[in-house]
Amino acid sequence: MAKTTEKTQWPLNHFLCSHHIKISGRQEQDSRDDDWNPYFHGNQLKASKMASLLEDKLFEVSGQGAAPNKDFYQFVITKTEVIWRFWKISVRSEFRKTRPGELKQPHEYYLHDSQLQHQVKVVFGENVLLYTQGLCSGNFDYLARLSDRLLLRVLSFLELEDVQQLRCTSRKFQKLCDSEQFWEQAVRSRCDTVTLEMGSLARELGWKKVFFTNKLQLQKQISRRRQKQENVGTGADVM
Repeated sequence: MAKTTEKTQWPLNHFLCSHHIKISGRQEQDSRDDDWNPYFHGNQLKASKMASLLEDKLFEVSGQGAAPNKDFYQFVITKTEVIWRFWKISVRSEFRKTRPGELKQPHEYYLHDSQLQHQVKVVFGENVLLYTQGLCSGNFDYLARLSDRLLLRVLSFLELEDVQQLRCTSRKFQKLCDSEQFWEQAVRSRCDTVTLEMGSLARELGWKKVFFTNKLQLQKQISRRRQKQENVGTGADVM
């Protein structure tokens, strides 16, 4: 048993210590090159700044195990650790006093924990396993984690064809690309001026509809709306 435990622990210890131990040969030379490489340190600084944009909780999923398993599980990835929680659900008397369980470990441990990875795959599927392995390896989906304000700024530089493609990638981008904020931004960026009447009409019809309405039809709609308002005002004065 001792030999088995030692074998299991060695790759993890080696992984954790690899940044602190000088290894002879090519790796030592690479390490010295990195120490004097401004490009290397520049990339580290950029990665650090990007990481500061992330919220503490990177991922969370919960659900019941596949039949016949009725246990409930929660899986959370934060910036620093992996949290696996489980609740035993059974009508059998021997499990009535079973308490919920929780396992916490650093990202590096999770990447080497084949048993936990197997549980994640069984309960939540291979896609969740691969995604969380990527997160724990530092492959963060920064774009999807930016605020809507910053994402709208990014979208302002894209052509509509590109926006449509981005819209299909996730529910978050679908919602953002369909939002009134995006289409108002699109109208204002493509029009020299947006009059008060045009803004009022857009809030009534929707900015997306205004965007796809040609100028002549837009002017007709504004004129009809103005005439209607004048008629209402005249009728109010008469009364």
